Amino acid sequence: MFRTCVNGRLLQKFAAPPPGVYACLSLRATVDPPNGVHEQRELLRWVADLYYLQQQGQAEIAALIGASVSKVSRLLAEARRQGIVTITVAASRAGESALERELAQRLSLENVFVAPARVDNPTVASQWRR
Repeated sequence: MFRTCVNGRLLQKFAAPPPGVYACLSLRATVDPPNGVHEQRELLRWVADLYYLQQQGQAEIAALIGASVSKVSRLLAEARRQGIVTITVAASRAGESALERELAQRLSLENVFVAPARVDNPTVASQWRR
């Protein structure tokens, strides 16, 4: 009988390896007062730091902490949920360039947005001034 337990609690019995073989996974509860909450938060912060600031891949982090890639993904999502990681997207600066303001003025438009384009002939890009 193969038994799986978490924190000493028997979860499932499987018929597989030889009798008496146990697979026991010891997990720290996320609400193990007073230090467990702080340890979980520090793990979330550390994983987020490795991923977002040190540009480590999820697979590298998983190998480092001895977890699966999906666990790392869940830790990153939890770090965002708890506010450990905040992601901001800068406001658009479209319409603020000198070129866009000049075009808007010349064409009597309220706003003009210029999108970058690939042009084989650089003189084509400057023909609007004529």
